[in-house]
Amino acid sequence: MNNNISLDRLFLLVIGCISLIYFSLFFYFLESTIVREPFADMIVFITRYFDLREHGDWLRFLWTPHAWHRPIWTRLLTAADIWLFSGAIYPFIVFNTACLIAIPLMLWREIAFAGLPRDLMITAGLLVTMLFLTTANVVDCSIPIEGVYPHTLFFSVASIVLLAGSGADIRSHGWKRVAALLAAVCAAFGSLVGLIVWPILIWMSWRMRTGLRWLLIVFGFGVLFCWTYANGLTVPQSASHAVDLDSGYYTAAHLLKVGDYFITYMGLPWTRAAALADVGRVIGAALSATGIALVVMRTFDKFHISRLDLISLGLIMFSLTTGVLAAVGRVDDLPYVAVPVRYSVYLAPLHAGLLFLALPLVQRFWQAAGARRNVQMAIVTAVMILVVQQFFAGQAAIAGSKYISDTIHRFIAGERTPEMTRLVFDDLAHAEYLYGVLRRDGIYLDPKKETE
Repeated sequence: MNNNISLDRLFLLVIGCISLIYFSLFFYFLESTIVREPFADMIVFITRYFDLREHGDWLRFLWTPHAWHRPIWTRLLTAADIWLFSGAIYPFIVFNTACLIAIPLMLWREIAFAGLPRDLMITAGLLVTMLFLTTANVVDCSIPIEGVYPHTLFFSVASIVLLAGSGADIRSHGWKRVAALLAAVCAAFGSLVGLIVWPILIWMSWRMRTGLRWLLIVFGFGVLFCWTYANGLTVPQSASHAVDLDSGYYTAAHLLKVGDYFITYMGLPWTRAAALADVGRVIGAALSATGIALVVMRTFDKFHISRLDLISLGLIMFSLTTGVLAAVGRVDDLPYVAVPVRYSVYLAPLHAGLLFLALPLVQRFWQAAGARRNVQMAIVTAVMILVVQQFFAGQAAIAGSKYISDTIHRFIAGERTPEMTRLVFDDLAHAEYLYGVLRRDGIYLDPKKETE
């Protein structure tokens, strides 16, 4: 018995040390990938803030569509950053990172309620934290315009967790249901993707047997909010083609491209590495098939569904739906299939959901002394592989952010290339004017880089 306790403690010590290395790499690469200079969408947000300072219309500043999104959180951060810090980007880094870190902390709390052995609970909590704090997601914290992803994800997961925690009886935790609806509203203020939480909440309410009245409340409020949000938005070109039967969208070749985009998306972040692209597609196909099968099975079975299982299925549905949205709305952005790695943060809920659903099986092995050692060895091996991935994904993130930063500095120095209309801003004349204003006012542009 004492020997088993010693081995369990050793296992936790090893996992804890490896986790410390893993999380240290995340924060190292976060600092190393910061791009302080504004580019692309950030130029629009800053321009709108200057318009706010001149005209003072906060509603227009916050609610005006940006393409097919209403990124209110990013606009508030832009205003706070310029007003309080003269463009130091601290509010972005702090808020973006806090959103990403808060997600596994919420889920760790749910693991604690699942009745798992203490060692397994700690291990599962560390694993789910690793799934979110991967360096494939680090630019979502270090580059201001990428913060829409952790903003959307945090409030989406919070909405799912709050509703699952409210139970079937509204009298005991009714405030959680109200908070779940408010969190769903806040999710869409990260990006349009936040709207997908509403059908998930409807499904969860039905599966929890919360009653017809609550179901109608969620449905009615969701429809009203989605209509209000979508009114006046620009529809993505690919999405508009999807409803046009004469657009060629439904030809066999194009549908294969849509399917390839979906599988490539679901295989992030591995599909972004050329050497792992095919392996990533296999992983993406396997994870998608598994997630879809589990959702369908648990939708129609008559068995009681636990709180953690309900959350897990909600997380899986979120990732699957983002894959569909990306495949439909982004497939024609380029003539070939290339899914940005920044989307990989939306796949972490799928990975976490599958991990949670596997916990009862893992627990059975964990409670068998002989099998427990094999499980622990497998976990140690897996997290060591994750550390290696953490390093190489971080290197790729540094290379990407350096390329962005170097391109911006070349633009500021007077160089003009066609690539800059894609990376810096589509209207280079406006970007040049704005950089002049920012340089004059000492906002965002790094004086040290300017003089190099």
